Amino acid sequence: MKGNSNKQKTYAWLMKGLMWQLFSFASIISFAAPPPSLAGQGVLQRKISIHIENAEVKTVLKKIEETGSVRFVYQPQAVNTARAVSLAVEEMPIGHVLNMLFDGGASYEEMGDLVVIKPVNRNVAVLVSVSGKITDAETGEALPGVNVTVKGTAQGTSADSDGKYVLTIDAPQAVLVFSFVGYISQEIAVSSRSVIDVQLAPDEKELDEVVVVGYGTQKKASLTGAVSSVSAKDFSDRPISNVGNALQGKLSGVTIVTNNGQPGRDRGSIYIRGIGTGLGKSPANSAPLVVVNGVVATLDELNPNDIESVTVLKDASSAAIYGARASNGVILITTKKGTKGKLQVNYDWYGGIQQITRKPDFLPSWDEAMLYNEARRNERQGIKWTDKDIELFKNGSDPTGAHPNTDWLSLLYTKPGIQQNHNLFISGGDAKSTYNFSLGYLDQNGNIAKTNYKKYNARFGVSSQVGKNLGINGNIGFLYAPFTEPISSFAVSFSQLIRQFNRLSSIVPAKWPNGAYGYVGDGSPLAWLESPSLNSWEGYTLTGNVGADWGPVKGLHIKPTLGYRLSINQQSQFVSEIIYHRPGSAGAPLMPSGKVDTPNKLTNSSDKTTYMLAQLATEYEKIWGKHYFKLLGGASREYQLYNLLSGTRQGFLNNS
Repeated sequence: MKGNSNKQKTYAWLMKGLMWQLFSFASIISFAAPPPSLAGQGVLQRKISIHIENAEVKTVLKKIEETGSVRFVYQPQAVNTARAVSLAVEEMPIGHVLNMLFDGGASYEEMGDLVVIKPVNRNVAVLVSVSGKITDAETGEALPGVNVTVKGTAQGTSADSDGKYVLTIDAPQAVLVFSFVGYISQEIAVSSRSVIDVQLAPDEKELDEVVVVGYGTQKKASLTGAVSSVSAKDFSDRPISNVGNALQGKLSGVTIVTNNGQPGRDRGSIYIRGIGTGLGKSPANSAPLVVVNGVVATLDELNPNDIESVTVLKDASSAAIYGARASNGVILITTKKGTKGKLQVNYDWYGGIQQITRKPDFLPSWDEAMLYNEARRNERQGIKWTDKDIELFKNGSDPTGAHPNTDWLSLLYTKPGIQQNHNLFISGGDAKSTYNFSLGYLDQNGNIAKTNYKKYNARFGVSSQVGKNLGINGNIGFLYAPFTEPISSFAVSFSQLIRQFNRLSSIVPAKWPNGAYGYVGDGSPLAWLESPSLNSWEGYTLTGNVGADWGPVKGLHIKPTLGYRLSINQQSQFVSEIIYHRPGSAGAPLMPSGKVDTPNKLTNSSDKTTYMLAQLATEYEKIWGKHYFKLLGGASREYQLYNLLSGTRQGFLNNS
């Protein structure tokens, strides 16, 4: 009751405003309750980067909406958004940015991706102003842009161009947290002080961290492009069925939109810095380029448990080395390698049940009958349903079945959606050589009968230092992924079956007492679902690469690589013939009504994609005192061949 009361207060507050913002919400019917876009964190905790000079607060709010996939609602006469501000933050939670904009003079309420901004009464607490200057502990230079936040809250600010900050807090016992990229964070208790100067020490460990970039690696300290990266530990704490879901909410500037919960098709669409265009299908493909261990691949073929690191190249300077195909960004994935030492065996398993969290609430048949009568009266026509008919709809006492109250969605979502995932990882090695081997198995059932996706992964990798200046490595992976779904006999597809279940009136019987299917002009979705009609896919993917690293002189590395990828997809689609019958009482014989859904038909197709890569990369790096120099050059040759074979036959003697 308390939650409802708070929402009522919020709505009452919004009614007092002079302007309304109207939003349209689309109800998405899913099969496995997929996580929403940017799931895994509250909207106020999403991190954004924004740089803006001398702009009105309302302009800054619009920029945050575009960057952080969030919408704001506020009363212009209650919240001052006309004043000009300058802001420069990197990877800061939205809640902190809002506090910087309003200096603690507003409160926020989350409603999904909607944030309501309300003014607060400053008289309820004693306010304390804290200021100071932040400098580099080694050089003494001012550090602009340092994040200053109150620990445990969303309240904060950032240092200006001179390293100075001012923050108003309502708790003298608060602890301030000073954080900045490349520096060690500090926590300082305010106590009774009003001036707190801080010196931040460089985080040498973070600056020395190596990030995978185009055709090589680079230290974070020398990065100049827009690059984000995550490691296996960032998503090892949650159950995931595909790589796309694993990355949701983990990388700044990367949006993953999941609009399908069907097993095997819940991968989501990945957008880097918004929806772009590029090379691909018509319309132009907006997906980023995916490179796994140096070979162009897809995210679907990977077992998330095999991933060591993921790097996203977001801007033109970072992705340019891959050419025009990288116009929408690049996702670089490195799989796990073996570790030196004794044999290590790791096994993990998880299981669960996926359920529909919310279904559309359709009108009962009697209400629909009354509204239909009202519509006919408005058109000066006679009514269709009498009072007796409406009463029969309500009490369900008609033995003929002509007055049902059919809940079509309860006939569609009948399965518990059980899923399980098993992973085995083995590694070991000595001072010169390491090896790793992994197996993965995913079995995911949907909430609709005959929807299923399985995934069998295997991967083997080895690396060896065969000489003082020569190392070799190899990696091979295999995927087998069968997939099944029921389909309609009219406008053949799984989506048509879903559409029909959601559009049929509750007045239409699912089945008559004699067992005949109730149907409309397009047919009966229940008949389609219970028929032998089925669409099944079997996918096979083999990937492999071998490479070497030869260092003839200090600082010079010559790296030849050979890559291969074979992808085969086999589809078998059977469409059943459905003969509809006349309604009748229980025990009455089934008599054909004359309506038939298409002659039965079987379609078999197979496509094969072969990809080969020959690449030579050479890099030279040297350090002169405080100066760092690196040169990269090379050449690559890629070959790809696609084949498709399909055949169809119809008019079989029966549906067996």
